[in-house]
Formats: sequence, C-alpha cells, structure tokens
Amino acid sequence: MSLLHRTANLIRRSQLDREVDAEFESHIVLRTKENVAAGMAREQARRDALVRFGNHAVTRAQVVTTDTALGVERFWSDLRNALWCGRFTIDHQRTSRLH
Repeated sequence: MSLLHRTANLIRRSQLDREVDAEFESHIVLRTKENVAAGMAREQARRDALVRFGNHAVTRAQVVTTDTALGVERFWSDLRNALWCGRFTIDHQRTSRLH
C-alpha cells in the first residue's frame, strides 16, 4: 500500500475493515474447502477453519495497527531520504559555484 493509501485508511477505516473482512473470509472458505476435501463434515470443517484463524476482531485490529505503523514508518523514512538528498543537492550547488 502506498503512503497516500495508508493515510486515507486512517480517515476511511471502514474501507480497510471491509478489505480485511473479505481477506479473512476468503482464507476461511479456502481452509473449509481443504478440510472438507480431507473428509470433515462441512460444519466441522468451517468451525476448524475459524478456530485456526483465531479471533477475527483481534486480527482486524492487528492489521489496522500494523498498516498505520508501516505508514508512519514509511513517511519518516521518505522524509529522511528527502532531507538527505536535499542536503547533497545543496552541497553540490555550493561546490559547483566555486569551480
């Protein structure tokens, strides 16, 4: 995700929640199909998949927290890089005037 997307997610958390919900459900469906293929009853297969993936609310909170932390980390990294490059540009301009 881009920094802009992460920042927008802070404002539009419901969209991120929908994306996480869809991802979570796709994993549950896939695991349920695998369990059924292995011989489990459909209800038991779904329950097993839900137990293996854990608490959905906790998972969603972790994803949002991680996404936010990565966005902030990326912002500071980009800012440091911009300042570092700007420093060299200014130094280069100073030395080129001396020659």
